[in-house]
Amino acid sequence: MQSLAEMAVVLNRSTVYLSGLQKRFELPAIKTVHHPVAYLAFVHKTNL
Repeated sequence: MQSLAEMAVVLNRSTVYLSGLQKRFELPAIKTVHHPVAYLAFVHKTNL
């Protein structure tokens, strides 16, 4: 599992950019500290 900040580092993107993807694709905001691995995989695929 990854935090938003850790995902940003892995994807070489800012947390603001990742938050924008969440809104753009209407993804639910994860209320826990960590995101599931599948969430990271999805964001990685959409990270053009």
